[in-house]
Amino acid sequence: MSVLLRILIAVTFSSCVIKQALGDCDLGALQLVNGSSIFEGRVEICYNNTWGTICDDNWSDANAQVVCRQLGFSTIGAYYHSNAYYGQGNGSIILDNVHCDGTEASLIQQCSHSNPLSHNCGHHEDIGVVCPSTHNCTHGSIRLVDGSYIGVGRLEICIDNEWGTVCDNGWTNLNAQVVCKQLGQNRL
Repeated sequence: MSVLLRILIAVTFSSCVIKQALGDCDLGALQLVNGSSIFEGRVEICYNNTWGTICDDNWSDANAQVVCRQLGFSTIGAYYHSNAYYGQGNGSIILDNVHCDGTEASLIQQCSHSNPLSHNCGHHEDIGVVCPSTHNCTHGSIRLVDGSYIGVGRLEICIDNEWGTVCDNGWTNLNAQVVCKQLGQNRL
């Protein structure tokens, strides 16, 4: 791979982080923040191109399973922490009174919840989730690992219930844009 293409890939993934910091994200995209690994943290959700938190009212392990599934992690044994266990967020509280049965693919689109931005919560009620850190994963899911920031890292894909790396032979800016999009970031 050429040096120019390596720089392009690094710049592209860095752009995902920059856009995330600026609030450029896809409706309903999720991220875990302030955890000790990529598998846990305060749940943040994108609404109107802005990241915000979710209130812990009526939260359940079934809701945690949906968060983990949406992020491409295993759902077996997923659980939650209430009362801002991973620290209080800032900005808007996007959702309250979320109810999932645990089989949904998207928290905001398929689970019931109060109207976005309509809540009776403070950030001391921000929900956190822990996803199992096993090698089990959803076929076709991707993730970035060992990065310094959310949206930066080595690309891995789930094939046959195992995480593996992606070869960079023939990698282009278009590939990087697809990865950013699948991870909940808008195109570059």
